[in-house]
Amino acid sequence: MSLFYKLLVIVFLSGCSVTTLTHKNNQIIVSVEDKVIKAQSQTLLSKLDNYGNIVVKKELLKLESNRIVVYEKIRIDGSYEFNFSTTTTIKHVFESSKISQVYANKGLYLYQLLLPSQEVLNIMVEEFDSQSMGMIYGLSTQDMQEIFKKLEATPRRALLKNTLLFRANKEAFKSRWSTKKIHFIPLITPLRLMPIL
Repeated sequence: MSLFYKLLVIVFLSGCSVTTLTHKNNQIIVSVEDKVIKAQSQTLLSKLDNYGNIVVKKELLKLESNRIVVYEKIRIDGSYEFNFSTTTTIKHVFESSKISQVYANKGLYLYQLLLPSQEVLNIMVEEFDSQSMGMIYGLSTQDMQEIFKKLEATPRRALLKNTLLFRANKEAFKSRWSTKKIHFIPLITPLRLMPIL
């Protein structure tokens, strides 16, 4: 990436509010515009999957409410970026036959998606740039409603109530990242630089 392009991105971002979804110091933090949502968590299990151009960090978390969720942070190396929209990437990664986007704003997305097991999964995804993504899945519909309240937003469609909830074991890791998907769908593509005008 050229120095000019990096400077252009920094100038552009400095004028924007940055959307983030992070897990650090036993706390999940979601920030979008001027709204911040925090939740205490305990890490039960952690794993790192390295696919060469993509590294996926997965953490099984227990929230204060005793809800079990999975946090994933996906990073792509500097010469590649995601090939598809956030929705299409999520659909491929979870092998979903049906995905319903119930919220989208400034790089933060909420979905209800149908897994191959015919179970409905609630998921929150943050993709502010084309080379990283954060997500939390396993939220209850009640959790989703609380998130909407804190975001002062309304779902785009009615939320399904009977959704998949996890137990504290590795079966909760539902994403299906693979070398085949990454390179043959392909989920990533060489970085497309903005043209210099």
